[in-house]
Amino acid sequence: MEHAEAAATPEKPDFVFHGSPRGDIQEFVPRVSLGSGEAFGPQVYASDDLAVATMFTANVGGSWSTGKVGEILYAIIPLSREDFLARDKGGYIYKLPGQTFGSERGRGMGDREWASPVAVNPAEVNKVDSSLDAMIAAGVQVYFVDPVAYEEMLKTDEPSWVFLKDFESENFRRGANFKPLPHEGA
Repeated sequence: MEHAEAAATPEKPDFVFHGSPRGDIQEFVPRVSLGSGEAFGPQVYASDDLAVATMFTANVGGSWSTGKVGEILYAIIPLSREDFLARDKGGYIYKLPGQTFGSERGRGMGDREWASPVAVNPAEVNKVDSSLDAMIAAGVQVYFVDPVAYEEMLKTDEPSWVFLKDFESENFRRGANFKPLPHEGA
């Protein structure tokens, strides 16, 4: 039993990644994140998975959702494709030293989410020209949904991916890195 618990704890990475629409961040200061962040207090959030970081390069301009079903990452963006493309100026992927980061069960992205309670300076920063293209290239399933339907989704207790049964991913439309969610025949 002890061996199984030890195996469930992810190995601390040398580096983690943080995505942002901003490219001018010299120091990441711990903050309380929206959603489940209140339970953990001020943290700097990052991921050891570059695909997760790409989702956060997007400038959506309001509430939106990310999630994971099995190993499939998805983003739910309550904008039309055209509105998102008009906003898509790309973003930045920061590579952060992993020494002060830890991972706990119960966080939004599970073992893909790492947090540091202390400020962190980036080791490297790279620009992505299009957040949408970066997400799709990384295998994130991107869904553009009606804002009214999105608000209704937020009121339900069902997992957000269940809501997506009435929507088609941008990946499917482009024929690029499409990975079906359970309702799409996985």
